[in-house]
This record gives sequence, C-alpha cells and structure tokens, in this order.
Amino acid sequence: SYQEAKFRYGIITSLPLLKEQEKNDADVLRFYLKSESNREIYEEEIDRIINKDRELLKIYHQETGKVHARRYRRQLRKIGVNKGWFAILEGLIVASGATKEELETVLKDILPHEKQDIVYMFQVRK
Repeated sequence: SYQEAKFRYGIITSLPLLKEQEKNDADVLRFYLKSESNREIYEEEIDRIINKDRELLKIYHQETGKVHARRYRRQLRKIGVNKGWFAILEGLIVASGATKEELETVLKDILPHEKQDIVYMFQVRK
C-alpha cells in the first residue's frame, strides 16, 4: 500500500545519518504496531526491529501497552475497579497501586532493573 511504501522507503534526498535511521526504524515500528492486522502481517519484521536497539524495544512495549491498557481498563471498570494505577509488561498486568508513586515503588521491588523502563503504566479513573 501507499502508506507502507512511504514508511518503508520514503523519498531519498541524502544519505541517512544513524539518528535518522533510528528515527526511521521507530516510525516503521509504530506503523507495524498501528493495528492488529499490521501486527500479524509484520510479526517477523517487528521482532527483527525490536532486537536492534533498546530504544526500539521501549517503543514496542509502550505501543503494545496502550493496546492492552484499553482492554484492561474496560475489564477493570466492569468488575468495579474505578481508580488506581496499573503496570503492563508483555501483555500482563504485573503490578498496581493507588497512586503512580505507589505503583513505581512496587515495580522497583518486584521487577528486575532491566525491565523497569519497558513497563507501560496506565490509570483507571471514573
């Protein structure tokens, strides 16, 4: 499709610098993660990209965390949870707290240091 070609190739005006390539990979990754169908189609490419660089891995967890947070927010409200902070890692809620600060404290206690920066945190409120 046009958008795929635009993200994949763009218009070449000069040789890319390393930062431009990293940004480009980030844009491509966001495009691949944009919808469920894209995530299925580009599954192998997503794996390749996120293993290149830790920053790209963070983007992956933030973008997929947003998707999971929407679903969890609905489910939590449905069972009567109307406020609180929650942390998602690899599609699972791994911690919660009444405040963001409380959640961050819990995460420091239960997660390995190298996983703490890739957690997606979200808030449920009325």
